[in-house]
Parts: sequence; structure tokens; C-alpha cells
Amino acid sequence: MSNAYVGHRTLRSVGRMALVAIAFAPAALAPVAVEAQGTECLQALHGRWVGPGTVLGRSISMEQDWSPALRGAFTELRLRHFAPDSSARVSFEGRGLYRATRDSVTGSWHDLRGITFGVAGRCAGDTFTSTWSGVERGRTTYIRRGDTLVVIDSVWPAASASAAGTAAPGPTREFGRSVLRRDALHAQERIAVQALVDSALTAITRRDFVALTDLMLDEAVTFSARERSGAVVYNSRTKAQERASAPSGSISERGFDATVLVSGPLAMAWVPYDLYRNGAWSHCGVDAFSLLKVAGRWRIATLVWSVEQPPACRKHPAGPPAP
Repeated sequence: MSNAYVGHRTLRSVGRMALVAIAFAPAALAPVAVEAQGTECLQALHGRWVGPGTVLGRSISMEQDWSPALRGAFTELRLRHFAPDSSARVSFEGRGLYRATRDSVTGSWHDLRGITFGVAGRCAGDTFTSTWSGVERGRTTYIRRGDTLVVIDSVWPAASASAAGTAAPGPTREFGRSVLRRDALHAQERIAVQALVDSALTAITRRDFVALTDLMLDEAVTFSARERSGAVVYNSRTKAQERASAPSGSISERGFDATVLVSGPLAMAWVPYDLYRNGAWSHCGVDAFSLLKVAGRWRIATLVWSVEQPPACRKHPAGPPAP
């Protein structure tokens, strides 16, 4: 969104698509400056939003995923642009991490070009306005109407923004507008996947491997991996072998800070965990679930977990489990 980008339509299409993303990306990080409204604005955006947009007369399709991160202290945005004739070819990608405080939201945006932007803004009702600055300076306004999000992007001319410094540099020029819809179905699928993961961990803690394997496809395979003397050692089991497992003693396995991704019939869950045996510390690691939706139900296709010790992995933030 440099002056050259906005003012010269003779730029190559590749350059356009890369710079277009700046407008949407830092905007999504928009900080808010009205006490509790900052947190409310971020929470209202949680979920997936998808829809068409136009930038400098060019059509794009945009996808935004907003979710809590780092134990809820931050909100993370994952943004992707697609060519309008393809739902598979990503033309741009970026991520943002930001946090609401008492009277503001601080954040940063990072995209695949290696560029970082700082953002600052405010909320007024259902309208969310942000100013982003870095190699360019501009403004993005979000107008939320129920499950619809209108995004308006504008830029200050380079000379005007430079002369103004931190002060308002005068009128902006609109160059992008999009209308997104909340993807309620996607949100429901993520909740369903998380529920299955929770059920799997509960079954392990109860030593109920029949219940655990009931959540698996018939062809499911599990792997455990650990490092010994600098080499990775792993074990694999079929569903039938897992079903016949009968570990001695009590187990308490607790997952936390799960990351769930869903795309059509495919889902993945990355779940840090810790494990206690007979009330004593054993190990920690990550459970990596891959799932398929078959006959309308999510089922585990593979379950891979690491077996480690801190600091290579984290203990549960709540401390040891209750006796």
C-alpha cells in the first residue's frame, strides 16, 4: 500500500497481490482504546470469516481465523488470500498476535514477505477502526453487523503520511472493500473435534482403551516417540493392539492449549500434555491427532505422541492434578 502501489495500476499482478495483503492483515490486528470494549471487540471476532473482496478493482477471496492463543492472554489471527477462481491456491498468508489491555490493544502483524507492522486503533459499538504503520501507513475499518463483517481499506499518500509523522496526516484514499460472513459450520466442526480429543484423553486417564479405540477408524495407527542417546526411538500399534492395552496403576493425562485446524473432512489437533502415573510425575509431550470425518462423525486416523521431560515440553499450567 505504498504510494506507488496505490497510484500506479501498471504494477505487475504478483506485486499487487503481495501488497494487497497489508491492508487486510494489520487491520485485523486493530488495537482498541475503550477499556473493556477492547476485549469485547476481539472476542466478537473469534471464529472463521470468509468472503469476496476487491482491491484496486481486482477480485480476491479472503479467509480469516481468529482464536485465543497462549492460554487466552492473546488473540491470534491467521489470514489467507486466495485467487478468486481457486479455493486451494493461497496467494498470500500472514499471522498476527495481539492483546487487549485496560485501555488499548497492542499487537503486531507478520506476513510471508518478512514485513512487520504495528497497529493501533479503537472500537465504537460494532465499528472497529485501526491505523497500521510500517513501510506504509493506512487505515482499516471493520463494520460488524451480526454475522457479516464489512472491511474498508484506505491508505495515506506517502508524502502526506511522512509529513504528518504521528499526527493525523489528512484524508485517505479507499482502495479495498470486502464483505465477509461468519463460517458457523466451521466453528461447529472445531468444537466437535475438540470434544473428541477431550474424550480421548478422558478415556486414557480412565484406562478405558475400549472407549479410546471406539473413537478411531478401523485402520487407525498410534505412534509414541522419544529420544534416547541422540536417536529417536518409536513404537507403533494398531487399533486392535491399543484396544487390548492394560497398563498397570493409575494414569492422569491432561491436555492444554490445544490448536485445532479443520479443512473439509480433515482435521488436526496439536495438544501439549503432561502425564502422572500413580500420582507421581512421569513425563510430558505433545499429542498430535489427525482425524477424518466419515459417515458424519469425526474419527481418529492417527495419534502420535512424544515422550519428553521439561524443558523440552511443558507441565500443565494448573500444576499437579488433584489427588
